[in-house]
Amino acid sequence: NSFKQYISGYGYGLLMALIIVCGIWGLGGYELESSDSFQFSDFVPHILLILAFIVQAGAEEYLFRGWLFSRLAERYNVFVGIAINAGIFVLVHLPGVDFANTTAFLLMLEVIMTVLFSVFLSLIVLKQRSIWGAAAWHAAWNWFFISVFGLATTGIELGLKPLVVDLKAVETAPIWMSGGLGGPEVTVATVVVLTLGCVLVAKNKILK
Repeated sequence: NSFKQYISGYGYGLLMALIIVCGIWGLGGYELESSDSFQFSDFVPHILLILAFIVQAGAEEYLFRGWLFSRLAERYNVFVGIAINAGIFVLVHLPGVDFANTTAFLLMLEVIMTVLFSVFLSLIVLKQRSIWGAAAWHAAWNWFFISVFGLATTGIELGLKPLVVDLKAVETAPIWMSGGLGGPEVTVATVVVLTLGCVLVAKNKILK
């Protein structure tokens, strides 16, 4: 069952990230950056990155949704657990925000996205009574943007040759559409997809 949850979670993580990138690209937020040929040796860093994100996401989910969320839900209730968990998750990720080069609107967008990210993962854990699906979704999400399309994840851009096509934000596109150098996470498209994801998980339509 845990293995099934992990595979399903990883698949949904890839799918939701793909929908976001294709949506932004279709709206004109991305353009091709390069078309260098992909060598067999280029696979190695992507495989290592998969493993690294599996460990990182697993540890993060164990801490936030496995331990913190469950303790808060037991002591208070599920809603308090989800809310406080999301609040702390936002605070932990604030140091990564480039405050010198952002606006109030973009900061608000990033906070909303991070809250939705946490709520979505909390709902998966609540529905599955396990962190496996959430950890897998988180790992797939983090890996996809960097490895498949050469985009940043949480503002981190590793400069690896992407597996599919190398995309970059269109300079003239508004940052709320493309995410700019911060990557696709801080976009309206991501907020929409995560909101829809929360609704579908809450209604037991996905990641049951």
